[in-house]
Amino acid sequence: MKTIVLFLDAFRYNDMNENNCPYIYKLAKCGAYGPLKTLAGYHVEYSILSGYFPLKHNVWIWYYYDKGASCFKWIKPLKPMLVYLDGTLLRSFTRNFISYATMLIRYFQGKTRLLKANEIPIEKMDNFNISVDKFYTDKNSLNVPTLFDILRENKVRYMASEYPWIATNDCMKLAFFKRGDESNFKILNKNIEKYELLYCHVWNLDSLQHKYGTKSSESLMHIKKIDGFVKDLVESSKKNDNDLNVVIFSDHGMTNVIGTINAFNVLKDYEADYFIGSTTLQIWLNDLSKKNEIKQKFLKLNCLVYDEKNIGKIKIPYNRSFAGDMLVAARPGYQFYPDYFRKDANARAMHGYTTKNRDLDGIFIINGNAVKNKHIKHASLVDIMPTILKLIGIKNNDEYDGKAKI
Repeated sequence: MKTIVLFLDAFRYNDMNENNCPYIYKLAKCGAYGPLKTLAGYHVEYSILSGYFPLKHNVWIWYYYDKGASCFKWIKPLKPMLVYLDGTLLRSFTRNFISYATMLIRYFQGKTRLLKANEIPIEKMDNFNISVDKFYTDKNSLNVPTLFDILRENKVRYMASEYPWIATNDCMKLAFFKRGDESNFKILNKNIEKYELLYCHVWNLDSLQHKYGTKSSESLMHIKKIDGFVKDLVESSKKNDNDLNVVIFSDHGMTNVIGTINAFNVLKDYEADYFIGSTTLQIWLNDLSKKNEIKQKFLKLNCLVYDEKNIGKIKIPYNRSFAGDMLVAARPGYQFYPDYFRKDANARAMHGYTTKNRDLDGIFIINGNAVKNKHIKHASLVDIMPTILKLIGIKNNDEYDGKAKI
């Protein structure tokens, strides 16, 4: 039996209908399907593919505070020159140089989680480190087994396409130039007969919705394009093996942005280090007596504030290096800008919130000859891993946070 697992980034449950995506809609209606609740943070892939909340593995954010051992510490003697170049027409070259040099250093250190420096100010860059060393398709990437660890253990032949890597049971290969959705589906079609399980992260819709909004013609046209790619892949697979399992999910939906919060207007009056994401902000204070004062200012700006007392309710463990002395979160529909991820215009739509609305629900579809038709209720990202394992007949004794939904 062959299994195809498609991670359709940012595909909203509200957009899964017969007009937008007739083939995906048909797969859903002929199988088990429903809305999928997302999690707080930007690094939800590690929860999806382990079956555990970040409370267990502590991976939920891209960067954390690590002033002494930052992966960017090598820039320190070059910092005056790099800061100068960052303000010139060579800005893009400068940031790419920092990003790819850092990736190369990490690669030679045996680390497979590779991230760009994005828009972190160069003056502050060596205060931060990448939150996890291994990419989730790598061996033993977490303190708990991932889907790919279990597939290797059970000798299930797989291929996983997730930028910038293509991974199999035997190795991981860099594929920096295979970054578009069309390229990914070409890879899947080319390898469909070689592997028992094919996994792919299809992610271009995320950037389109950020740029143009959830109901834009660009986003809706791309959903139709993805639908065509899925149809071609599944139908060509069925020609060779009609006993086919298909799992389709998304990590989150998107909600359109209605307002912007300028965190710098608050933080400029305090001595603190901080990391400003699009929807979350970590603050490390030099003077803890100012904590409540800052908290009250952000509460008035339509934000939520978490610390060691209440962060557990969003399934995130308290660790000062990761969460800060306080974690400030924008409410759905609002965003922080300027931030450390975007250099130009505000986004039209956003995700990564700690509280939810229906726009943020993703999709969860399980289709196969042995899958009973039903509407899935109350599904979460941590349910995906145990569902896949049950679907392909792998039993283990792990007590996941998630539950199989078939």
